[in-house]
Amino acid sequence: MKKLFLVLLLAATLTLGGCAIGKMVDWYPVDLIIYVQDSEGSDLLNPHNKDFIATKVEAEWLGKTYTYNHQVDATKAYMPKFYGLELRVDDRGKYRLCFGELGGDSERDDDLTLRWSDGTTDVIHYKNIVYELFVEAVRTYKLNGEKCNNPIVIIK
Repeated sequence: MKKLFLVLLLAATLTLGGCAIGKMVDWYPVDLIIYVQDSEGSDLLNPHNKDFIATKVEAEWLGKTYTYNHQVDATKAYMPKFYGLELRVDDRGKYRLCFGELGGDSERDDDLTLRWSDGTTDVIHYKNIVYELFVEAVRTYKLNGEKCNNPIVIIK
């Protein structure tokens, strides 16, 4: 009985553990999406707003500084295309900053520092842990040390 149990346990381990081994997995790329609004909910990334905060905005990532670019055309390619920092309009007409695309398959534990035109800064911490055996990625985000979700909403 003990031998039968060990054989079944070994077979189950090889069967279940072998599911992801040698399997090609497409990890989707990650964009850090940032909305900025005041306490009344006004969109501070809208260039038509008198309190527009992004006349000059820089993002620092892994020791390199990025300024925002105009939106580039989307591609159907699966590989992440790193474009840096962009100011975009979402489908509701709200302005947002996008930073990415970051490869969804790579382990990350990094800070993105935003320096605003009013002299203030915000720090977004992005952590990505990949569990290839379970075909799962766990992503966490913090804004100025406080846990948050993506898209990230900054209140100024």
